[in-house]
Amino acid sequence: MKGPMATPIAKGHRSLNLTLRKELIESTVGLNIRLRGVVGSLKNITCQASLRVAEYAFHYAKEHGRERVSAIHKAIIIQKTDGLFLKCCCEVAENPEIKYDCTSGEGGIALAKAVHGSAPDIAEKNLANPTGLLLSGVSMLRHLNLHDKADQIQNVILSTIAEGKYRTADLGGKAKKLSS
Repeated sequence: MKGPMATPIAKGHRSLNLTLRKELIESTVGLNIRLRGVVGSLKNITCQASLRVAEYAFHYAKEHGRERVSAIHKAIIIQKTDGLFLKCCCEVAENPEIKYDCTSGEGGIALAKAVHGSAPDIAEKNLANPTGLLLSGVSMLRHLNLHDKADQIQNVILSTIAEGKYRTADLGGKAKKLSS
């Protein structure tokens, strides 16, 4: 589990040879749902679009002399949609010329982290929302096949937010870090 931290990018660093492509397929649509103060969006992914993305990735790798294609997904926590994407990637990955892996590395090693980064603009201001890091822990528990524990924590997070009593400022509340 990795906590948010800032990593300055060194200029002139040549040891990294990476091509990153983010493909926006159907994904999140404009249908939003609000339930007791919690807002969500529907996510649509089709097999056809997922196969197209995977096929392009392997085609690009072969055409540009790349040795590996990695699929970055959230199939551990978004089992149906990202799971379909992952399944399609695995189908296309049967090309022995190009190595293929997913979010987990060799030996089942996985990285779970909050996506917001170190948030330097609010550091030390008692404003940070811990939900991203907590949900990263939920993701790690699912990776470790501790689904009951993950469900318990996720349900407490969602019910706490829905209750509205303990929300940080970014969620319209006034909750702050408890003093030690």
